[in-house]
Amino acid sequence: MLGLLAAAAAVALLPVTVEAAPGGQPVTDAEPAVGVERADANRNRISDELDAKIADLGPTDTVQVIVMTDGPGSQARAADRVGPFVVDQHLPLIDGFSATVTSAQVRGLANSPGVERIQTNGVVSVSNDSAQADHGVLEAQAQYSVHGTGVGVCIVDTGLDPSHEQLDGGKIAGWLDVIGGQPLPYDDQGHGTHVAATAVGDGTGGPEAAALRGVAPGADLYGAKVLDATGIGDDAGIVVAIDWCANQPGVDIISMSLTTESSSDGLDAMSVAANNAVTVHGKTVVAAAGNRGDADETVGGPAAAELVVAVGASAEWSAPLASPQRSHGPYLAPFSSRGPTLDGRVKPDVVAPGVTIRSAQAGTTTGYVEISGTSMAAPFVAGVAALALEADPTLTPAQLKAILMDTARDLGPAGTDNQWGAGLVDGLAVVAAAGGDDRATPLPASTHLTGTVPDNGEWFHSFDLTPDAVGHPIALTLLIDGDFPCLLELLGICFLQDMEADLDVELRDPAGTLIDQSGCPLFTDCGTGGRQETLHLMPATAGTYELRVFPFADPLTGLAPGGSFEADLFVGPPESPVVSPGLWGIIEGDTGQATIDIPVTLQAPSAVPVSVAWQTVDLPGTTGVAISGQDYLAASGTLVFAPGQTESAVSITVLGDQVDEPDLLYGEWLIVQFLNPPTNATLDVSFFGLGVGVIIDDD
Repeated sequence: MLGLLAAAAAVALLPVTVEAAPGGQPVTDAEPAVGVERADANRNRISDELDAKIADLGPTDTVQVIVMTDGPGSQARAADRVGPFVVDQHLPLIDGFSATVTSAQVRGLANSPGVERIQTNGVVSVSNDSAQADHGVLEAQAQYSVHGTGVGVCIVDTGLDPSHEQLDGGKIAGWLDVIGGQPLPYDDQGHGTHVAATAVGDGTGGPEAAALRGVAPGADLYGAKVLDATGIGDDAGIVVAIDWCANQPGVDIISMSLTTESSSDGLDAMSVAANNAVTVHGKTVVAAAGNRGDADETVGGPAAAELVVAVGASAEWSAPLASPQRSHGPYLAPFSSRGPTLDGRVKPDVVAPGVTIRSAQAGTTTGYVEISGTSMAAPFVAGVAALALEADPTLTPAQLKAILMDTARDLGPAGTDNQWGAGLVDGLAVVAAAGGDDRATPLPASTHLTGTVPDNGEWFHSFDLTPDAVGHPIALTLLIDGDFPCLLELLGICFLQDMEADLDVELRDPAGTLIDQSGCPLFTDCGTGGRQETLHLMPATAGTYELRVFPFADPLTGLAPGGSFEADLFVGPPESPVVSPGLWGIIEGDTGQATIDIPVTLQAPSAVPVSVAWQTVDLPGTTGVAISGQDYLAASGTLVFAPGQTESAVSITVLGDQVDEPDLLYGEWLIVQFLNPPTNATLDVSFFGLGVGVIIDDD
C-alpha cells in the first residue's frame, strides 16, 4: 500500500481528479493529464506508464509495482530470477503480487517465464428521486414489487457511515478496511456513503429519507474501504477488495465508483481482477467510466474490463424547478469518459443519471448533498441490477449485462457507440425483461441531427415548441467529429488537447432573442477535449426556436475552420403512452346473456393515471355489424389505467338468440369507439380508434 510520500510521488506521474467533495456542490478538478496509458503498446510486458517512469530511474532506484503472472509457480520463479525484493501483498485473484523492486528488477521480471504484465501500483481516485422516476425505477418497484430483497451489493469506495439514516439499523452486512484495518464501518471522506445510499439506501428516517432512498432499498450492503480520507488508494488494495467481495457468499453485485487516471486496454490489474470476479465467482461487476471528459480513449480500469458494466453519466429531466437536483436533461454529461478502450472495444456500456444526484452525506444522520459524476451513475445501475436479480435470481452476469444493454434507450448514432454506450438505462425495461415481460419508460421526444458547418460558415435548425412542451427542458448534446491533436506535450504526457474544428452552438427563442449558448456557463458543461457542446434550459414560450452552429474564430488569424457533427435534441414532455384498443371474440349462444371483454393496452406504463372515454356504436343498415338491443346491450363509460398498469378491457353484455344471420365472417362486429384524446396519453388511430368484438353466430 502506498504511504503518504510514495502516494505523493505517484501523483506526480498520474495526476488525480477528485470527483466529489463530501459536503458541497459537484466538484471536478483541473484537467487530468492524458498520454501515459495503462496498456503495453510495445508488448514488452511492462505497461506504458511504468516504462515511462523507469526510463528516468537508475538501476537501483525502486518503484512500487504489480506483477501479474500465469500462476503461483511463475511468481516463485520470477523471484529466483531477479533476486530478492519486498512483496507488499499477494493478489491471488489475478495470480499476482504487489512489490517494491528496482528498475533493473522490473526489466528482469519482464523477461521471466510466466510473467504476463508489470504495471505501476498506481494511484486510484474516486471517480435520486427524479432520476429514479425518469429512468423507470419507481415504476419497476411498484409494478413488479421488487426492491432488491435477497440481493447483496458490495461497494468498493471510501467507506460507509453506519450512523446515517439510509445505512443504519444493521443495513451493513459485511465490512473490510484495506486502508486502516478498522473492524467497524466508517467513512472519513464521504464519497462511499453517498454512493452506497444511491444504490441501496433503505429510505427510512427523517422527512427526506423516503424520497431519497436507494434504487434497491431492500438489498443487503457490503462495504470495502480502499480509498483514504483524501479519496486516494492504490491498485493493489482495490484488487484485494474485489477479491474479498467476490468471496462473500451474500454478495451478488460489486459496484466501484473509482478509476485510474490513465486509459486502459482492460488488462490492468484492477480490470483483470474484475473480470475474474465475474468468470470465477459469478458476480456482476459495475464500474464508473470516469470523469476525464469527452476526448476519445478516456476510460480507465476497472471500467475498461470486458465483462464489467461500464457506466457513463447523463442528466435527469423531471426534477421540480426549485429543486437543487434540477439539471434540465436529458443530455450526456460533458465530464463523462468516452471510449474506445485502448484495445479498441466500445465503452461505456450504458449511461445513467449522474448530474446533481442528491444522496446521503457522511458525518450526519439525516443530511443530504448533491454530487455529480459517473460515480453516482454506477451505483444507480448496480441498484437496477439488484432489482433484476430479485425478479430472476438465476440470471448470470453475462445475461444481466445483456439485459441492461439490450433494454437501454439508444441515443447518438444507431447502435452501441463510444459516447452513450447502448443508451440510457431503463429500470422498468430491465426488470420487465428479467421477468420475461416487455415494458419501457417514456422519454422526452428526441431528434438525432447530423450536419456540416463550412469554414467561416454556419448551420441552422428550426423546431417548433407546442404549448404543452413549455415547462419541459430543451436539451442538446452536440458531438464534433474529428481528431484530438496534442497542443502541449511534456515528458510523454499531453497536457492540452484541442479539436481540428471548434464548433459552438447558440439557441434563439421565437422572438429571436439569444437564450442559451455553449461554452462554459457552468464548469460541468465543458469536456476536457472540446468535442462536446451542451445546451440545456427551461423554455418560457411556445413557438419556433432556432439552433445555430458555427465555428470558433481564431482571434489572431480570424480563421474559423468548420467541421461536421452529430447531435441529440430533446424537446417537450416524455412520450405519451398510447392507448391501443384490441380485438376479441365470443360465441353468441342461443339464450341468455354473456360478457365479452374487448382488450385495451397501454403501450407504455405511465407514472400518472390514464383515462379514456368509450361508447358502443351502431351502424344501421351495415351488414355484419351488431345492433344494440338485439345483439348486445348499449354501454358507455371511462376506462382508467392506474399508474404502472398497462392492460385492461371494456366489458359488453352480449344477447343470445337462435337466429341464423348472414353475418360477415360467421359473426357480427360489435363496435366500441374510444374518444380522442385520452387523458395523459394518445390514442392509437391505426383502426380509427375502434375496439372490435366479434359475436360468433353458432346457429
